[in-house]
Amino acid sequence: MPLNGVENKQVDEACRWARFVVQQQMGFRTVVYHSQHSFPTVSDQQQAFEMASRVGASTVAAVGSGSAMDLAKSMSWAEDRILMPATPTAVLVAGSSHSLFYDLAEDTLVPMERKGGGTVALMQSKTDQLEEALYACLAIAIDNLFQGTSNDSTIVDEALRMIKEKTTKVEDAEALLIRSGQSLRYGLDENNRSIPLAIVSSLVTNELSSYSAMGVMASLVSSLVNVLQDMYSFGFDKELLDAAPRAITSSSIDSMLAHIRDNQGATGCYDVSEEILRKVLQFHTVNS
Repeated sequence: MPLNGVENKQVDEACRWARFVVQQQMGFRTVVYHSQHSFPTVSDQQQAFEMASRVGASTVAAVGSGSAMDLAKSMSWAEDRILMPATPTAVLVAGSSHSLFYDLAEDTLVPMERKGGGTVALMQSKTDQLEEALYACLAIAIDNLFQGTSNDSTIVDEALRMIKEKTTKVEDAEALLIRSGQSLRYGLDENNRSIPLAIVSSLVTNELSSYSAMGVMASLVSSLVNVLQDMYSFGFDKELLDAAPRAITSSSIDSMLAHIRDNQGATGCYDVSEEILRKVLQFHTVNS
């Protein structure tokens, strides 16, 4: 049962291609569910399950957007899940163990049990988003090093190399996105939630809604380096930091922190101290 979400032309084309292959070339009986929400909701899950039950579907294939990936991962009844991301954000989500987003304005589904990501079938992502995606990978890796959940600096090294070379193959960037998604922490065990995840999940639906999730993550490179430079030697050149995307809001730090606390309470996760979050957020507001 394919699930799709349309967020751009790339996703549209991926959905049409996947449906043609599955139905026409492979001859499988399918039912397509198209979510009308920006983020997967409980209603989406219920409707998709009802449609699948009618035709006896046992496999879920998520095609296209990050929302579709999140929804597919929540379906515990599926015997198998095939994730076919068509955008950099969707590739990152496909590699992660849980949902990337949580919107308090909607009755939104957040799968809390650890579920395998299923089979990930990579499709060529939009090349004009690759640099932004690499900065997002860099932000996740910097946070992992800072919080001590990983001593592996290879993601930092690879992301830096790809950003500087500016000739990165799509396949290499996608592989790095998958690894970065796998390294995201959700704060549901003894570790704190990844700072990039906490900020994206809490603010991309409200205070930073004019930016994409990937753009917000990418914008955290400069702020994380500035905040953590006394604790960890990154050695990034100024030109690279200046070229990083920016995500700025007129909302106050206190307002953004309130959203993060609400999100934390709703998901039952652990975050880093408010002091650290405040230091990071000061680089993302014109009204401190």
